[in-house]
Amino acid sequence: MRRFFGFHRFFTFSTLFAVFGILPKAVFLNANRIFLKVESNLSRREVMKMLGSLLAQIIYALRGWSFEPLPDYWASKQVIIGFPHRSNMDTVMAFAGFLRVGVKGHVLIKDTWFFWPMSLLIRALGGIPVNRNAAGGVVGQMVKEFAERESFILALVPEGSRRGVARLKTGFWHIARGAKVPIVCWYLDPINKQTRWVGRLETSESLEHDLQVIRQLYADAGFEIPPDSPPEAEKIPA
Repeated sequence: MRRFFGFHRFFTFSTLFAVFGILPKAVFLNANRIFLKVESNLSRREVMKMLGSLLAQIIYALRGWSFEPLPDYWASKQVIIGFPHRSNMDTVMAFAGFLRVGVKGHVLIKDTWFFWPMSLLIRALGGIPVNRNAAGGVVGQMVKEFAERESFILALVPEGSRRGVARLKTGFWHIARGAKVPIVCWYLDPINKQTRWVGRLETSESLEHDLQVIRQLYADAGFEIPPDSPPEAEKIPA
């Protein structure tokens, strides 16, 4: 199992490196002059942004998926939660989605995955290392990030690990509550192969109430969050 896990991790991040690291630079080197001739005012960053969006569209097309445009209620600061969480490709799809719409998003990733040289790429894409054994500290850290930045988009998966977890991680709610930002619900619809925005809510004083609202939003979209899975409490450190 360790060999398989090691190979699986190597394959996943080799794919990330190839798609988001090597290819954009290679394409840029060959197409830079063409882009600049078409629009001389484009900077290198703008050209790379265009290429990143193109590559993201290719990733979605190769998988046969479509990406729903950003909703009207999109904000510069918000917590995005996604269901369901089934594989590491969810992370790739999230990164690709952000690139496609030109949004700088951030995803929490286990710190053990931040090994050189992949750590350089993951950080550049918006990945933030996290130690799962210090959940409360992570919540406080993210609240601070929201307070210090003019724009901060954080994407999280409440299901946590994809290996049959019986409890939902509620750190996303504590982060949104502490940072006073909305929660936006994202659905990876496996039937229609489309990433969809299913709703937004402002946190109330009741975690249970808000979880019920979130469950209903996803139920209306066609996905049932297990109602018999009690939330796992996570508190913001004093």
